[in-house]
Amino acid sequence: MALTEKRWSYAYAGPFIGRAAYDWSVEMSIYLRMDEHRHGLGKMLYQKMEDVLRAQGILNLNACIAVPKADGDAYLTDNSMKFHEHMGYQMVGRFHDSGYKFGRWYDIPILKNPCSVICTAGILLWNLFVHTDRIAFMVACSF
Repeated sequence: MALTEKRWSYAYAGPFIGRAAYDWSVEMSIYLRMDEHRHGLGKMLYQKMEDVLRAQGILNLNACIAVPKADGDAYLTDNSMKFHEHMGYQMVGRFHDSGYKFGRWYDIPILKNPCSVICTAGILLWNLFVHTDRIAFMVACSF
């Protein structure tokens, strides 16, 4: 199977809001293929990213997640919310009816996991891609 034929699992952190005042905060995101759920891959990806982000002086790890408004949503589950809570993220706010996907509006909880470091570097833009047992790291920093 060609590399492009298989969907990869991935996690990344990007700028939070995109203005200089927020350079010490990032927005975290993760996608796991269904067959990779509940095997520790998501935890490993986030732990590796968090280690690098802390080393770069990032103070706040944020996650904005679309969540179902009721049980039985055809497109979304609460798995991402549960994963982030398991990783130590706490809800600090919620945007109501702010995420549009699959032809419907979703609430977007805002979760935060503070890093306990003193700020020493600029923002880190990080991508971590995983394909089965091969891991490739791509890091780009701007100071």
